[in-house]
Amino acid sequence: MLENLTDKLSEEAYELYNEQEIMVAQILFPKIEKNLYCITHTFVDPSLRGMGVAAELVEKVIEVARLNGYQITATCSYARSYFAKNPNDIYIIKSDL
Repeated sequence: MLENLTDKLSEEAYELYNEQEIMVAQILFPKIEKNLYCITHTFVDPSLRGMGVAAELVEKVIEVARLNGYQITATCSYARSYFAKNPNDIYIIKSDL
């Protein structure tokens, strides 16, 4: 099912769309300071929940942050939980998280 999705990356969002061009997953990560993104929202359509899509969204933001030399913080509860469970990426996460 995931292979049928297309993605769209912008400066502050990463989104996945189904074959009907309906957005089915999204993560928002505005730049809030120089070299700092804040993950503010994660959405996954009920049809995709439990498939690891939300984790893939967070991992995409980590990839973007690495490429740009940014750190990440989060107000989104899912992202905060992800970071707590995945300490391997701790060097990229702003310490006040």
